[in-house]
Amino acid sequence: MNNATKWRPLGTSAQERMNNPTTCGCCGREGLKKTVKMGADGAVVWMGTGCAAKAAGVGISEFKVQLAAADDAVLVAERAAWKAGDDAWQGFLDLSAPGLDRFDQIQKLGGMKAARAAFQAAGRA
Repeated sequence: MNNATKWRPLGTSAQERMNNPTTCGCCGREGLKKTVKMGADGAVVWMGTGCAAKAAGVGISEFKVQLAAADDAVLVAERAAWKAGDDAWQGFLDLSAPGLDRFDQIQKLGGMKAARAAFQAAGRA
């Protein structure tokens, strides 16, 4: 890694948290229990935590704080996107079958598969 480049931890999505690599893109060490997504100048590299802290130019405890902040930011964005999608879904149900709870609204529209198809056909999904 280029020491002049300022690497920083990047937050990871839910999918990335479930499927992150086990090889350090910095030193090549394999079989790691944890790697973190690092970014600099548009490049993204998965590194072991030791290499990642060195690449960021901070100690491991400060690096953990930075990593937690980056992951929290991604989590907040994911939750906001999910909430927006759920709000759109509920809005569609309320227009399609007003005055009922969500379960009954879906049943009135013919079940989940039919309700989702109608939601997508309405251009909401």
